[in-house]
Amino acid sequence: MKRLAKGLAAAAVAFAMAQTASAQSTYGCTDLDGFHKLPSVEGTEGFFFRVEPELYNHHPFSDETVEDLARVAQSLAQSGTTLIYAPIPPKSMVMTKNLPQRAFDYGFDPDIASTLYDDMIERLQAVGVRAVNLRRALVVGAAQYGAPYFKADFRLNTLGARIVAQAVAQEMQQTGGGFGAPRAAFNSVAQGKIEIDSDMRRILQRHCLIELPRTEVDAFATARAGGGNGNFGTTSGFSGGVNTGNGGTANTGFNNGGFNQGNQGFNQGNGGFNQGNPGGFTQAGNANQGGNFNTGVFNNAPAQTGGGFGQFAQVALVGTEYTADPKLNFAGFLSESTGFAVNNLSIPGGGAFGAMSAFLTSDSYQQARPGFLVWENPVYYNLAKYGDQPMRELMAAGGAGCRLPVPVMGSMDANSIRADLSGLDPMQDYTLMLDTGGSNASLAQFVFTSSTGATRTKSVSRRTEQEKTGRFYVPISGLWSDGVRSLEVRLNAPMNGTPRITACFY
Repeated sequence: MKRLAKGLAAAAVAFAMAQTASAQSTYGCTDLDGFHKLPSVEGTEGFFFRVEPELYNHHPFSDETVEDLARVAQSLAQSGTTLIYAPIPPKSMVMTKNLPQRAFDYGFDPDIASTLYDDMIERLQAVGVRAVNLRRALVVGAAQYGAPYFKADFRLNTLGARIVAQAVAQEMQQTGGGFGAPRAAFNSVAQGKIEIDSDMRRILQRHCLIELPRTEVDAFATARAGGGNGNFGTTSGFSGGVNTGNGGTANTGFNNGGFNQGNQGFNQGNGGFNQGNPGGFTQAGNANQGGNFNTGVFNNAPAQTGGGFGQFAQVALVGTEYTADPKLNFAGFLSESTGFAVNNLSIPGGGAFGAMSAFLTSDSYQQARPGFLVWENPVYYNLAKYGDQPMRELMAAGGAGCRLPVPVMGSMDANSIRADLSGLDPMQDYTLMLDTGGSNASLAQFVFTSSTGATRTKSVSRRTEQEKTGRFYVPISGLWSDGVRSLEVRLNAPMNGTPRITACFY
């Protein structure tokens, strides 16, 4: 009886605690930060914050990562492309007034987190990387226009997307160079409200009795000014709408809650645009995806005049789930802010490198390199998480240093290839490029053999969400001081055409 009484007492205490927690929640939520798929905390005014990674003070960004990103930017610049790095801050760094006491119980300090974010931006800028301080832009925008994040989702809403696009455009303008190319005006027209799909909201709702705030936005359609069939996607803007001036210079600032865009007098064509190279991106007026990419969201560029892409400086946007949903229309706001057509490849779940590596290793990039490459990446996606291979791949693929052919000795089967590496200088820091001729392989194993017969294996894999370009890059680092004798590469799918291996300098 004593054991039963103790058990009943413990159950009563647990029930009372649950009832208290539910009573303290505006939405009757319990166990939000428990052991389940998405531990979160409930803040004020209906805002929810993920425990991981939003309540972390520090997101790793070492000096080595800063140097690597600078080398990626330098590699791209050698080929005429300016990198704009856009690290998205978590909601907890911006909506600080809505943080609950529970967030501070976890040790989160928004001042420390913000200071470390700003320091990262300053370190990148000090080595020549065009990094945008989006935290400051979003804090200012939140104070003037309202919340730039969804309440029950971690992503930026369309107000946030527009603020970020403005900040990116300002950084692009400061570079000079390609920003002086001819531009057009893009307008956004109100379309009504839409709801954005949200996995986070669905997960949280299972722990709450009352319906959580919907991920709903005011929808807009963005098109080239001057008519035509350039509508492409929906987005939410400020209530003031868009003002267009004739013959003016593009004004990328906010104006009385609206957007003031000068019209430089370019006429709208009827047919969309084609980048004009075999296998390149083709964009019709309805923004349907074409060309090589058939995954992700490479579909947000407004229609151009029939003359093609050459009339305007090209902007490529690569990103993550923050820019993936075309309803958020990040690319549209970027076009509106810059006057340039924007090609958007965003891969939800692709991590830091999913879209970036897919784009830089594609035929489309190699054949027609953009003037600007905007890399949107949440600050909590660690660029050093997978060692040096991903960044070394970007350095090699982004530049023009892959020019030393490596002798190919044949293959054991359709999925493999052997090469002689004995002619490479062991003192050089090479990255090898394998061009499989268009294989759809998602895994490449590089088996290196030393002069004494010892072997070491390095693997490069592609996520399911990534476009399979058939190109893989691997650094010859961490092997043997006297060099490598030979290499065998094994794929999980057959090679196509005539595969080749090239040594890259950077």
